[in-house]
Amino acid sequence: MISLVIYTFICYLLSLIFILSPNDLLNAFAQATPLIAVILLIVFGSNRFNTLKTLGLFSVGKIRYYLIAILLPLLSIVIGFSVSALLGFTNFHPLLGLNTFLQHYLLLIFMWPLLWAFTEEIGWRGFLQPKLIGMYGVEKGIFYTGLIWAFWHYIFIFAGGYYEIGNVFLNACLFTITVVLMSFTLGWIRLASKSIWPCVVFHAASNAALQMCSPQWKIINSHYIYVAGEAGIANMLFWAIVFVLIRNRLLKSSVIKS
Repeated sequence: MISLVIYTFICYLLSLIFILSPNDLLNAFAQATPLIAVILLIVFGSNRFNTLKTLGLFSVGKIRYYLIAILLPLLSIVIGFSVSALLGFTNFHPLLGLNTFLQHYLLLIFMWPLLWAFTEEIGWRGFLQPKLIGMYGVEKGIFYTGLIWAFWHYIFIFAGGYYEIGNVFLNACLFTITVVLMSFTLGWIRLASKSIWPCVVFHAASNAALQMCSPQWKIINSHYIYVAGEAGIANMLFWAIVFVLIRNRLLKSSVIKS
């Protein structure tokens, strides 16, 4: 428990300091604090070997989990924007053909988004989730991981200008619910694959999907942000449905002991 409190405290404190800093480099590293916290706990902790062992770094996992990690985030974003188009908030205005879009999407995943996804996932699904599962069981452990992950983003939402449009409080609420629901899919992938790497790909794919899809739809009404985008109602429902579909598999997954 002490290591979890220390880890969370380091992540939140450093991110707040970095995001409020006038230094652009520190601003950029605000999202890398989960990795920094893990490194500090390994260097100064008393159980270095066990910490390294439970991170999931030394297992690759089966290819199907990478395919799931690449396809599901893209599907969620596409559905979200499609629903917003049906409601008249956006209009499908493709700038890229399908083949070009998919090529750029895959290329983008394995560039900068992958690096930044690693700096987060090594902390959330690598360090935090296994320990919380060991303490509270699979469902509660993943739920608490999702909450801590979501609340950490509040630093960027309220202090870092994470959302440029829409009501910040409504966006924060939608974001929290969506991220917690998404965490169950990430948690299942982590448990089933016994590896952190498919989770890193999933996280990178989620960021890449938003970057690639946003220009493909013309914004007509700024309220689209509550439906589509990263954490709109459509995305929330998508991840809720996925959770229902994978729940039995999640509960049958091998528990990673802390």
